[in-house]
Amino acid sequence: MLEKGLLSFFKKVIKEAIKVGILILLVAFLFSKVTGDSVGYIALHLLVYSILYYLLSEAINYIKFKRQSE
Repeated sequence: MLEKGLLSFFKKVIKEAIKVGILILLVAFLFSKVTGDSVGYIALHLLVYSILYYLLSEAINYIKFKRQSE
């Protein structure tokens, strides 16, 4: 039972990761036309910034949760 739940969770995560990856590449392609930089360079920066944003938001949520539980 746990394996089915875990498998469906990973399927959802992979689908969302593919959607985000396509979106990042699309935005990078559009920015590359405006700025003249390469698509890979812009996509790498967008990916790094999105990971940093995710980590910071998770850290903030964790701190809020800890404060509420005290």
